[in-house]
Amino acid sequence: MGESHQETQDPSQEQKKGSYIQWSPEKNKTLINLLLDAVASGLRGSNCTFSKFTVERRILLTLNRMHRCNKTYQHYSNRTKIMKTKYLNAAELLRFSSGFGWDPTTKRFTASKDVWAEYLKAHPKFKKFRDETFDEFDDLKLIFANPFD
Repeated sequence: MGESHQETQDPSQEQKKGSYIQWSPEKNKTLINLLLDAVASGLRGSNCTFSKFTVERRILLTLNRMHRCNKTYQHYSNRTKIMKTKYLNAAELLRFSSGFGWDPTTKRFTASKDVWAEYLKAHPKFKKFRDETFDEFDDLKLIFANPFD
């Protein structure tokens, strides 16, 4: 999920246009947990997003303190865009593709070999959903799915 970026050590460098900030698995998990807390606290707006104020004053403030980093709203926006895209691609697999299921215990998508073969002919970039676990799927569903659907 975009983990190939390099993190700068100098916080002033993080603000430069074109610099890339890595989200370690620990920071990513913390972000997801903070977003889940914000959802549970009713801080998500009617359009299923969080206000910039909520992100900067609650989510990033806590994340930056916990990990001694300097993530900005732009970093948050880029990261959540990547997470949301991955979630929506996975949700589409379940919603529009017959024969697929989700195993919450193994955190993997399930289907017969034939179903996977047919699907991957048309969608080769989604091979990762067959081969890898998606540990965050249930959490991202709570964060990004429209509760009114």
